[in-house]
Amino acid sequence: HNDLLDIEAFRNWNPEYKKAEFILEDGKYVCGWAIEKMSKSMFNVVNPDDIIEKYGADTLRLYEMFLGPLEQSKPWDTNGIDGVHRFLRRLWNLFFDGEKWRVSDEEP
Repeated sequence: HNDLLDIEAFRNWNPEYKKAEFILEDGKYVCGWAIEKMSKSMFNVVNPDDIIEKYGADTLRLYEMFLGPLEQSKPWDTNGIDGVHRFLRRLWNLFFDGEKWRVSDEEP
C-alpha cells in the first residue's frame, strides 16, 4: 500500500474537498491504516455489485471462500481480489485458448 496521499488529486476527486486544508508532515500527508468492522454508518462498506462488475461473480465467490469460515472475523482487502481474478484467468486459459476448447471427450 502507498500511504501517501496525492492531495491535489484528492481535492479534485470531490468538489466538497476542493478547499480542504491538510496538516502536513515534511510536506507530505501520511495516511494511517486501521482495521475496523465494515459498517454502513462508518461509510467503509465495499459494494459487491462494483466488484462483480469489475471482476465477475465467480471471482467474488472464490475470494470469499478463500477468506475462511463465515463465523470468523477477517480483514477485507480488495488487493486480494486481483490475485483471485488472475488465478481464475489462468485456470480458464488451461481449458480454452480464445477460439476453441483445449479439452475434449475424444480418445487420444
